[in-house]
Amino acid sequence: MRTCPTISRIVIGLLATISWPSASFAELLQIIHTNDLHAYFERSDNPDRGGYAQVKAVIDSIRQKAADEGIESLVLDGGDFSDGTIYRYADRGTAPYVVMDAMGYDAVAIGNHDWLIGAEQLDRLLGSVRPNTPLLGANFAFDRDKKNLAQHIRPYISVERAKTKIAVVGLTTDQFIYKWAVDDGTIVSAEDTADAYIDMLRKNHDRVILLSHLGYKADKKLADAEPALDLIIGAHSHTLLEKPTHQSKRAIPIVQTGAHGDFVGDLLVDLQPGKPLKIVRYQLVEVRADGPKDPVIAGLVSQARDRLHHDYGSGWLDEVIGFTEVPMSTPAGGATVWGTLYAETIREVARAPAALDMSEFYGTSQPAGPVTRESLYNYYPRTFDIDKPLGWNVWKARMPGWLIKLVIEQAAKMGSHVNTAGITYKAKWKKGKPKFSKFRINGKPLRSVKTYTIGVSEGLGRGTSEISFLLRAFFKPHDTGVPIWRAVEEKLRRTGPILAPVAPGLH
Repeated sequence: MRTCPTISRIVIGLLATISWPSASFAELLQIIHTNDLHAYFERSDNPDRGGYAQVKAVIDSIRQKAADEGIESLVLDGGDFSDGTIYRYADRGTAPYVVMDAMGYDAVAIGNHDWLIGAEQLDRLLGSVRPNTPLLGANFAFDRDKKNLAQHIRPYISVERAKTKIAVVGLTTDQFIYKWAVDDGTIVSAEDTADAYIDMLRKNHDRVILLSHLGYKADKKLADAEPALDLIIGAHSHTLLEKPTHQSKRAIPIVQTGAHGDFVGDLLVDLQPGKPLKIVRYQLVEVRADGPKDPVIAGLVSQARDRLHHDYGSGWLDEVIGFTEVPMSTPAGGATVWGTLYAETIREVARAPAALDMSEFYGTSQPAGPVTRESLYNYYPRTFDIDKPLGWNVWKARMPGWLIKLVIEQAAKMGSHVNTAGITYKAKWKKGKPKFSKFRINGKPLRSVKTYTIGVSEGLGRGTSEISFLLRAFFKPHDTGVPIWRAVEEKLRRTGPILAPVAPGLH
């Protein structure tokens, strides 16, 4: 039975009055948010959750419930929606933008994985799709000749909801390890941009919301630095916040839903004039993979699948090329059988004594059983160029022994893991801090002053080549021209079924 909107609003008003004596003049707004969907069109990396059509159904359910109670909604996404699975390549890279544009968002932040293809390719994509959904990136600076970027990427939007004039400003990560990829443009300081826009927007808006693709730590710093903010909707760090965290003396709420469409954020706020934004309700709504699907999004996902089969060739992605008795677990928390297999492949192609790669580059863990080309790509779904649909190449670079040690040690201290082949070491953890010893390359002690040739992925090789000429001169990175995806397939065909663990680099 459909609830009468008038009765529902009376009930909510009574509840609000009980909770806060001054809430009889409450102006309620339903905020619905997601982040870091990463083109997980069909499901999340958790097989029981996710899917864009399922996410859309949950969004619409929350929005409809609010509408039935006479409450307006604001629907936002924190970015990184286009890269993370094989769907990044569907229909020459346009499919993620077409699907996202149909999701019904009021605005979407542009994340680093959305612009790592560079300004030139992004301009072409936006010119082809011409999305209606505003993409927000106030600190994304690009050449004015990129007309499609200028038309579709804005610093902020201004909307009126719940009798309140609201500005939503978007920021994207300005980390140097990413921003080199923006050809014909750059990513400027997020802090400086926030200072400029938030103060300006506060003068002619009642509320200012930050749609942030900066990561949770950066969001907390901005909350301290920008007291004029009312709310931060976060992304980039894949942080699952089951309840809002508050930062700064003004108690600015920060929310984030994790990643990959596992959850949708359901945030009901009171925008009573003259009062700080007050949270009436916050919950993370689970997105069940077997739950209701929006038919329009489901149809677009099906079309994207058809385009993949057309572009790669019928049956090519689905062809079984091997078998594994162990799950294809990513090396996010330490060495795994398949992580080591990929590192060994990089080492062999580079013809180097060792290889290293960052665990953050890996995508979705895959189940044990038959291995297809698509599962190989989704395990390592990285590209800088949508016109090269086989993903990153193997590169090689020169690294002194002391730097190899430093990279591994610092990554561990930051909670990351360096995936290695040919490199072994011991690590002991004491009071949450790692201590490393006995570094070896191919069984021989690692010499700090010796320079080694190391196999790396394109993410590290091309990154060091492009960030600065000094790094290029120091590391001397070189592209082998061999795609990691193809090399792993060939290795798998040679070695046969994966039956037993490969010796890990971390004991």
